[in-house]
Amino acid sequence: MKKKTAVKRIAALLALAALLLALVFTGCKNNGNTQSDGSIGFIIDEGTFTVPPGYYKNNQYSDEKAFYFYPEGSSKDVYGDNFSVEFLENEALGESNAAFKKYVLKNLEENAKGYEEKVFIFTDTESETAEGYPLLVFEVRSDDDVLNAVQHYILGCKENKAGFILVETSFFDGTDGEKLEEDAMSLVDSFKWREPRA
Repeated sequence: MKKKTAVKRIAALLALAALLLALVFTGCKNNGNTQSDGSIGFIIDEGTFTVPPGYYKNNQYSDEKAFYFYPEGSSKDVYGDNFSVEFLENEALGESNAAFKKYVLKNLEENAKGYEEKVFIFTDTESETAEGYPLLVFEVRSDDDVLNAVQHYILGCKENKAGFILVETSFFDGTDGEKLEEDAMSLVDSFKWREPRA
């Protein structure tokens, strides 16, 4: 009798383990597996990325497609320094990287018109991520040289030419923006597009 009970328990544990593995490898949303070094690994429909140690996912602002990460110790209720990750699509990217870059710059300039008391300066650079994907980076500074945001556009989606990942660093609190941007760049370099479905 004890032997049958033990076998049933082992079978139940194996079934539970299989279910958990299935959830991890099917790209369930809003997952976050903490690694031994304190970093958090995420699997989303479009690919995988790793958040460096020292951050938590702010569930108040995050949803199924956009993930907001705040430095540990910062308030969960205040919209402060953070970086976010989001999958988006734009038809201009389907045309070419140059057309997309032009679209992003135009969009930034349009948004800046809402802040009449400030003048914004936009700087763009093109490079590649550590995985070799095309990367467009736009810095947004006010005319008094204060860095307001950095937008990283990871291109090269294998299934959808109009798809991209936006990793945006936003500065509000006047904290160590250099470290925040460095850590956002670490996340950018960790991103891997999911292989196309057969």
